[in-house]
Amino acid sequence: MDKRDLVIVIGKNSQLAQAIADYIERQEQTNSFQIHFFDRATLDLTSPSSLLLALNPYLLNRELYNSIVLVNTAAYTQVEKAEEEPQKAIEVNATGVQNLVQIAQ
Repeated sequence: MDKRDLVIVIGKNSQLAQAIADYIERQEQTNSFQIHFFDRATLDLTSPSSLLLALNPYLLNRELYNSIVLVNTAAYTQVEKAEEEPQKAIEVNATGVQNLVQIAQ
């Protein structure tokens, strides 16, 4: 079995993730890599246990892939609401990224 690259996109419903999906859909050859999209329901960046549950099947089997690329497109982007809920914005935009980095190492 030939090894392929694995791309994991976090934040499936973001504008950037949608652009990535649209771009890939237009490509003629995508059999050199696998791509998986995760939304907040299946992977919550603010929860280390959610990250482990979603990513461990891939990260614990790294030998199956040439490389694993994590693309984080998830973000708290509602500026006005972030002013009212600064802790929630920090949890997604800072703590969530920190959680992802720790698990990916």
